[in-house]
Amino acid sequence: MRTNPSGFVLPLVLVFLILYAGLMLRAHQTVSTELLLNRYLEDEIEALIAAESALSAGLRYLKSEDYAETAFDENRSDGLFIARDEISSAQINWSTEVHRLKTYAGVKSLPQAPAYSIQHLAKADTLSVLSSGNHIYWFRLISRGVASSNRQVVILEMLVRLSYADDHAYINKQKTLFACCWRQITL
Repeated sequence: MRTNPSGFVLPLVLVFLILYAGLMLRAHQTVSTELLLNRYLEDEIEALIAAESALSAGLRYLKSEDYAETAFDENRSDGLFIARDEISSAQINWSTEVHRLKTYAGVKSLPQAPAYSIQHLAKADTLSVLSSGNHIYWFRLISRGVASSNRQVVILEMLVRLSYADDHAYINKQKTLFACCWRQITL
């Protein structure tokens, strides 16, 4: 015995197909959003690592024997300058007024090499307990890293104190370096 179809199955299947398509569309949107967030975080981490490498290079320069007080002048073209007024990262021309890293051990090639700028803020001569002079120099170190996608830029700042016990210690490169106040600037 044959029964006539009642037409109930077709609307039920259509409702299930519409629900299924909606769930698939929502899953696709979620995956797309997660991929975008993942790409954003990868870019930010890459730019942060590049900026940290430039910050480390600036600290190495201040610790090295290449450091000389005479390297700091009014000309900002080499990234080493005396700051009469504090200069912010937005006031630095990152294409001409910085020291760029020649080599960078990053995973990908970057559109711009990590760079840093060192501002000589102040010099102070203080007397210690033993009545010998103590020479203290204050610097502001600013570094910049750009992600390979060119979508993320990270700028880091650090306040650095460099001190010598006396004039002979300066000649012999016997110095003490103290770095503090690291902060990230969000653009």
